Amino acid sequence: MTKTIDIKNQKYQKAVHLKYEGFSYPEIAQLLLVSPVTVKRWFRPSGLLKDEYDAYEKETNAMCDSVVDSIFKKKVEVAATMIIALMGSKKDTMKFRAAKTILDYCFGKTGVNKEPEDEADGTGQYLELEKILEKIKRKSTSK
Repeated sequence: MTKTIDIKNQKYQKAVHLKYEGFSYPEIAQLLLVSPVTVKRWFRPSGLLKDEYDAYEKETNAMCDSVVDSIFKKKVEVAATMIIALMGSKKDTMKFRAAKTILDYCFGKTGVNKEPEDEADGTGQYLELEKILEKIKRKSTSK
């Protein structure tokens, strides 16, 4: 007669939860009053709790992702409004950063497909964009 093991029992589920929370095998073993070697065996690739842990991890990550997505969706309008409001700032650097953020979002980061011979610190890209914005500003004030 073979012994059946219920991996849904409280001890095994606690081990799965603790591992997901980042506890080490010795810490899990101490909390569950078992040997660290036993805990290590539970989670090895052919171990008793490997599939259970993978399923728990996938389910929990999916729940966390959906919560984060819903929070971002609620706050994206506020963030966009704040960036647009920064365009009206008295400081040119603040206006520039807001404009740069909007352009990066709409058209992608500047210099993504450029060769490494471009300036190493990337300031050339920002200075070029700043010159373009300055020309536009001069044209609008001269009218």
